[in-house]
Amino acid sequence: MHDLLATRSSRRFGLWIGSVAIATAFVATSSARCSAQQPSSSFGTPASKQLGNPAVSPYLNLTQPGLNPAITYGTLIQPEIQLRATLANQQNLLGDLQQKFQTQPPVLTQQPTLLQTGHTTSFLDTGSYFFPITRNQRQGR
Repeated sequence: MHDLLATRSSRRFGLWIGSVAIATAFVATSSARCSAQQPSSSFGTPASKQLGNPAVSPYLNLTQPGLNPAITYGTLIQPEIQLRATLANQQNLLGDLQQKFQTQPPVLTQQPTLLQTGHTTSFLDTGSYFFPITRNQRQGR
């Protein structure tokens, strides 16, 4: 009886080892590239590109216990929504500027023009603002 149980358990163990070896060989030979995230997932994209889809709704602040919902809306929710709208608007304006810059040729190849004034200058020239300084004047005695 003891030999019969030992034989059955050794067969089960052998089948288990064999099935693990076959599964390992199958996985090793047919290893294709599997991405961890779906291709349409937003994981890995920078936060500047995710302005339209926030991770948490700002309206969840209304459910905080102990806070007046009106004050919470005016001090937390509304400014955050305005900030997101402003950032999205600036992102659109930057995209427009980049598109204009790509379509127009740069003007950097032109020679810069020098600005001219109508009056010449020289070092230590005070003009008529102060009394003229002469070398033979003596300091007051």
